[in-house]
Amino acid sequence: MGSHRSGMGVASDFCNGSDCGLLGKGRAVKTKPILVTVMILRLGGPVNTGYALVVLGTLPDQNHSSAHSIDNYGQIVGYSMHGWEAVLFDTTGNGNNVRLGMLATGDPTYNSVAYSINNNGQIVGEADAGGADYATLFDPTGNGNNINLGALGAQPGAGSDLGVAHSINDSGQIVGWASTENSPHPAHATLFDSTGNGSNIDLGTLGGTRSGAYANNNDGDIVGFAWTPSSDSHATLFDPTGGENNIDLGTFGGDYSTARAINNHGQIVGWAADSSGNSHATIFDPTGNGDNIDLGMLDGESSAAYAINNGGQIVGTATDSWGNTRATLFDPTGSGENIDLNDLIRPSASLELIRASDINDSGWIVGRGLYPNGYEGAFLLIPGPALIGDCDLSGYVDDDDLSILLANWTLYGDWTTGDLDEYWFVADNDLSLILAHWNEGTPPLDGSAVPEPATLSLLALGACLIRRKR
Repeated sequence: MGSHRSGMGVASDFCNGSDCGLLGKGRAVKTKPILVTVMILRLGGPVNTGYALVVLGTLPDQNHSSAHSIDNYGQIVGYSMHGWEAVLFDTTGNGNNVRLGMLATGDPTYNSVAYSINNNGQIVGEADAGGADYATLFDPTGNGNNINLGALGAQPGAGSDLGVAHSINDSGQIVGWASTENSPHPAHATLFDSTGNGSNIDLGTLGGTRSGAYANNNDGDIVGFAWTPSSDSHATLFDPTGGENNIDLGTFGGDYSTARAINNHGQIVGWAADSSGNSHATIFDPTGNGDNIDLGMLDGESSAAYAINNGGQIVGTATDSWGNTRATLFDPTGSGENIDLNDLIRPSASLELIRASDINDSGWIVGRGLYPNGYEGAFLLIPGPALIGDCDLSGYVDDDDLSILLANWTLYGDWTTGDLDEYWFVADNDLSLILAHWNEGTPPLDGSAVPEPATLSLLALGACLIRRKR
């Protein structure tokens, strides 16, 4: 999967300076097997004619969230906030999100963020310990048995940012960056010792003082950014041995670039600046010879690619003509046929998609959006036209979906809580929709599609409610 957001504190979606790589911060989801298997079979792979939007919610008593990473089983991680707390999201959108905890307990001001999950359910990110932030391997059960991955020799101090684990591949290799013993602790790209015993490898720079790794693939290739002797930050393919045979991936004539993701075919994406300082989503030439592909924009002036799956699909963000940031599916040929993902969801959706952070091999996309009240919300996009009435995303409209709708009757909701017309709350029109599409989709393999007596009673009640309205 692609790599994700980093640092404690909110970073800009477009980095316009040499410090861009150092800005910011960011359970194995026990979904029903039918969620992943049936949906993927029904959708038939990554080709899409639209997306079903699933709002992933937050932790209790919090109002912001962002999704950073999704694996091929639909497991999603990111953060929820007031404060920053690492989260394993409930993929169904029903709110059973798992708090992944910190490295230290007892202080509500401590923070954590999850940036990456691999196909084995291993999760990495960063978390506080004694007032300093460390690269962290999280306990996916949420029981708090998290592992501090250490730094590169820097000593902890209040407010120190000593390490970030930004990506983990399926072999369990973890990359990110960590502070060195040099004052004032500049960060270097790091291959972490996953045991937490501190045998971390400094991956070096491009001759400057700083670097960071954002992503690694299953072949052990590592990409990110590094400073040159002139303190320009350039996209970099790192020497995984730490021998500093690092490759400068170049720019489009500007001062900066960043490699954010690499797939298992060695395709690298990120962004690069032109001579005017504008960021362009980019496919980088891994040889460093500069044959980079400009992926273009929407109709604004900036764009950035955050992830590429093994099918070559690329997602990220781009600005529109008003300067608004929009979650974007990029044309990988560089022909500029890029798509604003907001155009592929229901027009009535209350969440404006502003960043696509990752995409798995089935074409499922995660990221964050913006509500009208200014709160940010994590989202999941599932390719293919939404099956109307399928609240639990099982691929079939049945009594489980009706139960969800009735349990949320008259309440504010979204698609997964019964607000099928996405008109802000669950009401009789939503009930009409679910009854109109009853038994559509692929029935579950366990035969539970046959309505039980209680279900028939609910259906009769629904029909009466609709008649009464008419």
